[in-house]
Amino acid sequence: MMLKNMVHRKLQNEKYDERKEFPTLESIATTEVGRHFEKFATLEGLDERLHAGIRKKIIENAIELTIKEGADIHSVNTTARSIHLEEYWKKACEYRWSKEHRAKTLAIENNGLSWKVAYLERHVTELIEKIANFEEFYQKKEVIHTLHIVSSWIFSLDLAVVPQNFDLRIVFENLPLLREVTLKYSEGPMTEKRRDSVGMKLAEAANLGESVKNSYSLVQLNVSGNEIDDDLFKFIMAGVACNISLLELNLSHNRVGDHGAKRLAKFLIRNEILVVLNLTNNCIGYDGSRYLSQALKINKTLEELHLKLNKFDDKAGSKFFKDLSLNTGLLMVDLSANSLGHLSARKIAELIQTGTGLRQILLGSNDFSHDSLVIIKGSIPEPRGCEHFEASKFSEIRL
Repeated sequence: MMLKNMVHRKLQNEKYDERKEFPTLESIATTEVGRHFEKFATLEGLDERLHAGIRKKIIENAIELTIKEGADIHSVNTTARSIHLEEYWKKACEYRWSKEHRAKTLAIENNGLSWKVAYLERHVTELIEKIANFEEFYQKKEVIHTLHIVSSWIFSLDLAVVPQNFDLRIVFENLPLLREVTLKYSEGPMTEKRRDSVGMKLAEAANLGESVKNSYSLVQLNVSGNEIDDDLFKFIMAGVACNISLLELNLSHNRVGDHGAKRLAKFLIRNEILVVLNLTNNCIGYDGSRYLSQALKINKTLEELHLKLNKFDDKAGSKFFKDLSLNTGLLMVDLSANSLGHLSARKIAELIQTGTGLRQILLGSNDFSHDSLVIIKGSIPEPRGCEHFEASKFSEIRL
């Protein structure tokens, strides 16, 4: 047939490209290797520089044939170490997740602008979240094997469901480059949550503490919304206190109270690393505020402190802002939605007038009277600062 077409076109004086009718040996080879990519994924014998074009063509054929045939994407245990072409991983992401509209996975700005990192991080997240029983040997072995293979490309994990009995130490031990971790604890599928099944348990808190203790790359830990009370917090802080890399700790939307604040204060007195501490929506009252403010007299590295939606009354706020006059490192503090009043307003004004390193103070939804707001406004030195305070409906001070 091909020969007949060639003769016909020549008789008709038509332009004829032999390469289209008779595929080259290279074209046949790249197509067949792509078709059986699982067997040849390492592309052994093809130098990355000398044979870059051939390697690229094989990889493109592999993903195109997978999409065309509707097959599962190639196993990361096969491809992670051998394929670095971003176009492959982009197509793999789109093929595996675009139908489910998982924009978060496909937003590579959250993954170091790398499609490969985006794919592997999402793959590991789903692998862990789908574990039914981590005590079963084959599941444990599979997770450890996969983590070991992909370890060079995993920098962040966002686990919406941490499985029961899952040992986080395996994650931290096998992912030495892990920098950001977000954890949510609950029993059963997300759609079947009950109040008593949501949140971290004692054994899980102890396991998290042990895991964080020996992590030397962890920069950001987010355990927001896990029903962590002072008893659980003790076990977590046992590990956090020994960590030497953590810059940001998010404990928002938990049940940390005054005893937990005391433990945090002891940590802040000794710590010279942490930059951001988020305690939004917890149960810290007067005693806890005293512990924290005493610690801030000594701590010089913390730059952001979020204390919105706690139990600071006017007396607590007054003492807190009085002690902040001795702090030199804090740049932002959020005490919105507490119960600050006139006494706190006076101390805020004194703090601003005597000079402070703070550049932003958030105060919305407190119990300030009109006179209290006038006192605060009068202490702001710059006219633009006063204008912004009014424009923000007296909720934000910028210095």
